[in-house]
Amino acid sequence: MAGGGTTVVRTVKSGANVGKKFHGCPKWPDTECKFVKFIDEIREMRSELEELRLNLFERDVIISQMEYHRQMNEEKIQKLEFKKDSMKEENMELKQQLRQMKVELTRATTNEKHYSVALLFTWVFVGFIQLVRKYI
Repeated sequence: MAGGGTTVVRTVKSGANVGKKFHGCPKWPDTECKFVKFIDEIREMRSELEELRLNLFERDVIISQMEYHRQMNEEKIQKLEFKKDSMKEENMELKQQLRQMKVELTRATTNEKHYSVALLFTWVFVGFIQLVRKYI
C-alpha cells in the first residue's frame, strides 16, 4: 500500500466477488485510496514468489556446479599442458640421442668398411706370400 500503512481485511458484500476476503485501505471509504488485494491473489503471489525463489536457488546450484566443473577442467588443462611440455622436452632429448646414434652408426659403418678393406688386403697379401713361397 502506498504510504506504508497497514491494511484491513474486509469481505466483499455485493457483486461478482461476494464473500471473498481482501486487504484494503484502513481509511476507506473516507479517502480516495483504492488499494485492494484479494487474499487469494496474495496467496498466489506468495506461491509464485516461493516458486521463483526455488528456481533462483536451483539456478544458483547449477551455476555453482558449473563453476566447480570449470575449475576442475582448468586444473586438468594445466596438468595436461605441463605433461605436454615435459613430453616436448623428452622428445627433444630423444631426437638428440637419435642424432648421436646416427653419427655413431655412420662412424661404425665407416670403420667396418675400413676393416673389410684391410682384411681383404691382408688376405691378398697372405695369398701373395703363399704364392711366392710356393715358387721360391
